[in-house]
Amino acid sequence: MTGTAAIDRQVLPGAGAPAMAVATDLRSYAASVEGRERLAVEAFADALVDLVRVLAGNAGGDPIEAVTTLRTAHADVDGPAALGVGPDAGTDGPLDAWDAGVVEPRRVFSQAVETARATTERLTTIDAVLHPGVDLGEFVSEPHRE
Repeated sequence: MTGTAAIDRQVLPGAGAPAMAVATDLRSYAASVEGRERLAVEAFADALVDLVRVLAGNAGGDPIEAVTTLRTAHADVDGPAALGVGPDAGTDGPLDAWDAGVVEPRRVFSQAVETARATTERLTTIDAVLHPGVDLGEFVSEPHRE
């Protein structure tokens, strides 16, 4: 990854900070979306928060405490400053990844988000492919019993 950053000369703050910032913005955006699409946007945000949760846990921190603290920190800080706030594994509090020198290549994060977006788009259209012309909004699942 260091080679990618050196070639591109573009880095983002590390420590899951960009994932948390994007998830926070997606949650705000989800309020303006209706129907199933809203659920998809919220699920996408949840998946990004899972990255932060895993990073905090792998670093020896409390994942739930880290995510809770970061949600508060990102709600309190707006704009570009929020992008650099990630979990501090030592305290489970917020960490300014820029100040701590924790960075990651921009291309790696951007590609991961784009791949996730494309996958999400395909999954949200699967109903139309499997059940064309069927309104699944009124579908009620009935358990199969023998």
